[in-house]
Amino acid sequence: MAATAAEPKKMTELQSQLKVRPALCVIALFLCLWFIPCPEGVDPKGWKVFAVFVSTIFGFLLKPMPLGAIVMTALAVLSATKVLTIGQVVSGFGNASVWLIVMAFFISRGFTKTGLGTRIGYLFIRTLGHTTLGLAYALGFTNYVLAPAMPSSTARSGGTVCPLTLAVARAYGSDPELGTQRKIGSYLIFNSFQTNYPVGAAFMTAMAGNALAASFAGAQGVTVTWLSWYWAAFLPALASILSVPLLLYYIYPPEIKKSPEARDMAAEKLKEMGPMGKPEKVMLGAFFLLLFMWVVGTYIGLDATTAAFIGIIFLVYAGVLTWQDVLSERGAYDCLVWFSGLILMAGLLNKLGVIKWITGGLSAAISGFPWFLIIFCLACASMYVAYCFASSTALIGAVYSAYLAIGLAAGTPPELTAMVIAFFCNLQACLTYYSGGSAPIFFSTGYVESGDWLKYGFCVSVCHLVVWFSVGSVWWKIIGLY
Repeated sequence: MAATAAEPKKMTELQSQLKVRPALCVIALFLCLWFIPCPEGVDPKGWKVFAVFVSTIFGFLLKPMPLGAIVMTALAVLSATKVLTIGQVVSGFGNASVWLIVMAFFISRGFTKTGLGTRIGYLFIRTLGHTTLGLAYALGFTNYVLAPAMPSSTARSGGTVCPLTLAVARAYGSDPELGTQRKIGSYLIFNSFQTNYPVGAAFMTAMAGNALAASFAGAQGVTVTWLSWYWAAFLPALASILSVPLLLYYIYPPEIKKSPEARDMAAEKLKEMGPMGKPEKVMLGAFFLLLFMWVVGTYIGLDATTAAFIGIIFLVYAGVLTWQDVLSERGAYDCLVWFSGLILMAGLLNKLGVIKWITGGLSAAISGFPWFLIIFCLACASMYVAYCFASSTALIGAVYSAYLAIGLAAGTPPELTAMVIAFFCNLQACLTYYSGGSAPIFFSTGYVESGDWLKYGFCVSVCHLVVWFSVGSVWWKIIGLY
C-alpha cells in the first residue's frame, strides 16, 4: 500500500515540472518551422537544426520544463529524426568552454562552504562602509572579487551579496514593512543588483552565458580566451562599477548618508567568525592559484579548462571539498546538459549556412557604415532587446551568433566585436526586474518599486553605454583590439 500511495505523489511532482500551455506553444512553433520549405542556399539539415534551435530558445523563455529537459528533448528529436547521428548529438559534451563553467561551479561551492565569500564581504564593509556610498562600493567590490570563480550571477549576488545588503539595511531599521525602505535599503539593494552586471561582464567565468558566447564566437572563427576577455573588460568594467553607485546616489538617493554602524556591525561579524581557519586559507590559496594559471596560461600553453580541473583536484586533495560536494553540485550538471546542447546546435547553424542566410540582407544594408558605428548599434541591439527576455543566457542563445555574423560581414574588428556584443548581453540585465535569475531575488525584497526599477534601470543602461564606449574605446585602442 505504501508504494501505491507514493505513486500519485510522484506523478504530481512530474506533472508540476511540465507546464502544458507553454509546452504546446513550443511544440506548435517547432512544427511550423519544421515543415516550412528550406530556403535557398541553406543545407536542409541546417534548416531542421534551426527549427529545433529556435524552439529551444522559445522554450527557454516560456520555461514549460527545466532548461536541461528542454535541451535533452531537442537533442532527442535531432537524433530520432536522423538529422544528426548520436555521435554528433553527444559531441557537444566534449566542449572545453562547457567544462570550464562546470568546474567554476565546483570552485564557487568552496567559497560558500568555507565562508570565505561572506568574510570578504564583511572585510570590504569594515574598510569602506563609513558612508552609504562607501557601503555601495564595498558590496560592489565584494561581488567583483568573487566573480572569477563564481559563474552563477544568481548564486553570487543572490546568495552572498544580497544577504549582506539586507543585513546592513535592517541594521539601520530600513524595512519595506515599516515604510522605511528609502532610508538606506532601497539604494543599497538596487545598487547591489545593478553592479552585478558589469561584474558579470568583467570575467569569462563570471556568468554561465559568457563561455557560451565565447564558444559561439569560436564557431565563427573568432578566438576569445579567458585572458583576452579579462583585458578587454578590465578598465570599462571597473569604470561602470565605480560609476553606477555614484549615479544612483544622485538620482535614487538614500536618506542616510553616513553609515558608521555598518562598519561596527561588520567588525562584530568578523569577530564572531574568528580568525581565518585552514579551509578558508586553502580556498584562498586555490583561488589565487587559479587566477595565476588563467592569466599565464595563454603564454605557457595551459588551457583555462585544464587550469580549472587542477584547481578542483587541489581543493579535493586538500579536503576543502569532498567528492560528495562535487557530486551534489546540481547546478553544474544542469549547466553541462543545456550548455552542451546549445553550443552544438549553434555551431551547426553556422556550419550549415543558416547564420549567413539570416544575416545576409542586413549585412549588405550596413556594409558602408563606419565599423565603430556598427559595433555601437550591435551593442544597443544587445542591450534593449532585453525587454523581451528573462534570461541573459537565453538572449545570448537567441541573438549572439546573428549579431556577430552581421558585424564580421561588415568588416568590424573580429575579437572586439565578439567581446562587445558579449559584454552588452550581460549589461542589458540592468533594465528590468525579470532580466535574469538574480533579478527576482532582489525585487522580491520589496525595497524597490517596479516603476522605479524600470525608470532608473534605463538610466543605468545609458550610463553603461556612455562608459563602455568612452573609457572602453580608449582602452581597446591601447591594448590593440583595433
